Amino acid sequence: MLNFKDKNILFLNHFYELRYRIYYYIISNIITTLVAYEYSTELIYLFARPLLINKTHEVNQLIYTNITEAFFTFLNISLFSSIFLTIPILLYQVFFYLLPGLYEYEKENLSYIIYFMLIMILINLAIIYFLVLPIIWSFFLEFDNTMSQEVFKIKFEGKINEYITLVENLIISFAICSQIPVILIVLINFNLLNFNVLVKARSFMVITCLILGAMLSPPDVFSQVILAIPLYFSYEFGIFFAIFKKNSFTTIL
Repeated sequence: MLNFKDKNILFLNHFYELRYRIYYYIISNIITTLVAYEYSTELIYLFARPLLINKTHEVNQLIYTNITEAFFTFLNISLFSSIFLTIPILLYQVFFYLLPGLYEYEKENLSYIIYFMLIMILINLAIIYFLVLPIIWSFFLEFDNTMSQEVFKIKFEGKINEYITLVENLIISFAICSQIPVILIVLINFNLLNFNVLVKARSFMVITCLILGAMLSPPDVFSQVILAIPLYFSYEFGIFFAIFKKNSFTTIL
């Protein structure tokens, strides 16, 4: 049995390891931010491309009205890109920090969870970039033609910081939503949720998804519904997984 001194040494060893792993992540984040800033113009174009390639409305520029706005937008997108690009590094550090205290089956389960988290983030990023953003921009740009006449015209002139911030908020919202299937699978696998509970809560989840969509999306009904749909499909995925578990199929974890 460990005495107080041994426990203290063991605690300090864990603390030092945690500190070094935090240092590694911070250093990788700083390096990634510097590299991202070097390519910030390309990143701005990548974020703006769903708006620029809109086929029904010609948009070929974003403006800024404050002399410091462009610089801070470039810095903002560099930091944001760095955080997303270093998510695998963060999960790697967490995994190997927890590794010594886990059984073999726990190590395998945790590795599956991490892989699944990354896959869901990538899938949701692809969905928002290639599907959701073009649909949202097409909807809002319809107002360009609503009152367009010879004497009066409504024309979209997007501010670069407002546009980039809006896209970042949508990406964060979808990234958070992408982890709902992961959470449901973990809860089901540990028997904290079951098929009957999930089915009974369906109507409640419809309202919950709409509320979460309103909280995580821009302040309009259209974006709220667009975000609520994948939220609810994530819940249905949890039900689908619960069916497998109920019928004694092999689980993912």
